[in-house]
Amino acid sequence: MDSSSTVARGVLARIVQENDIHGIIFDLDGTLTHTLNEHVEAFIRVFSSHGFHVDRATIENNMGRRPPDITRDLIFNGKPDDELDEKSRTLLYQMASEKIQTFRSLIPVKPPILPGLPSLLDQAKTLGLKLAVCSSTPLQNVTIILERIGLLQYFDALVTAEDVRVGKPDPEAFLKAAEKLGLQKSHVLVIGDSIHDVKGAMQGGLKIIAVATGKHDVSTLEATHPLATIHTLADLL
Repeated sequence: MDSSSTVARGVLARIVQENDIHGIIFDLDGTLTHTLNEHVEAFIRVFSSHGFHVDRATIENNMGRRPPDITRDLIFNGKPDDELDEKSRTLLYQMASEKIQTFRSLIPVKPPILPGLPSLLDQAKTLGLKLAVCSSTPLQNVTIILERIGLLQYFDALVTAEDVRVGKPDPEAFLKAAEKLGLQKSHVLVIGDSIHDVKGAMQGGLKIIAVATGKHDVSTLEATHPLATIHTLADLL
């Protein structure tokens, strides 16, 4: 299956069989839930409160990455800690922390789930698959979202911002999720909505299906050459 193909309905079982898949790792924001706008708004509020203006489109393009990494690139020109003075380092992590707290306050009481859930999760469990969430968001916020949408019980493992030294698009998070599931990476399928998900999974040697329900459209996702690109998770049902 080439990267330009769009997955037809009713083929999850075929994908699992053809690729010897034993588990699925899902991204969270933009893949399972409509919560990316709250992330973007949190960044805008925090940056503005410190006198920085970054346009919405630029922030959207960085969705899928950890708050310190996004803040470092957009405000501090991507400089590593050892190239920042003490004041700048402190400000970087202060803004990243404020973004996390601000996002938490913006999480809807009932976050909207994306098309295809929870039917897709039910189907995956029927197929005997292990499931994980791999998110650049801290554990507390991930747990809040999954509990509020009533899907936490589906997942056998969670990998969040605290679990990794290097965020997406580095493959570390996906490899740790596979490890937590007790599976070899060759038996794991990743499903994510951003180019950072695709790049991270592929660099780690994992197969990935890109879903265009986030801030990256179909053509942008296809250009990163995932296993396949779909419009919504419902396309797998």
